[in-house]
Amino acid sequence: MDSNSGKWQEYMDAGNEAFEKRRLAEVERLYGEAIKEAVKFADDDPRLAYTYNNYAALCHSQGKYAFAENYYQKALAINEKNCGSDSLEVAQNLHNLAIVYSAKLRYDEAELLYQRSLAIKEKHLGPEHKDLVSNLKNYARLLKGMKRDEEAQLLEGRATAIASLS
Repeated sequence: MDSNSGKWQEYMDAGNEAFEKRRLAEVERLYGEAIKEAVKFADDDPRLAYTYNNYAALCHSQGKYAFAENYYQKALAINEKNCGSDSLEVAQNLHNLAIVYSAKLRYDEAELLYQRSLAIKEKHLGPEHKDLVSNLKNYARLLKGMKRDEEAQLLEGRATAIASLS
């Protein structure tokens, strides 16, 4: 392991731990340092995508939606290049970005991302996998915001049914 990778890993591990404890100022500092290390890797390095995704999650949790969107898009581009457009990594990036678009009231764009994310996850995991529950619930929340209550109820019912299988 090169020294950049070791430093990067230390920053990410410490940042993830601080995130779990909701010490957001510390997380911001640590993820910022991790980004400085990660940009030393190749432009399409999966570690860079992971770092961007985590930093985006931090920004999202702070209501900094423009920053979250930017970093989720960067992570998505790297993962699409490395893993293919229908990988589980891409599905998660799409879901995360859809949540941000929902928060920014960009409902049509969010819906397309939720649909694409769900289709990828269903393809890889099957239609009753527990990892679909959060996608279904968040998509249902979006549909409620769009006043499409019947569709939302169907998704919520499906999420409940899947959750009960676990």
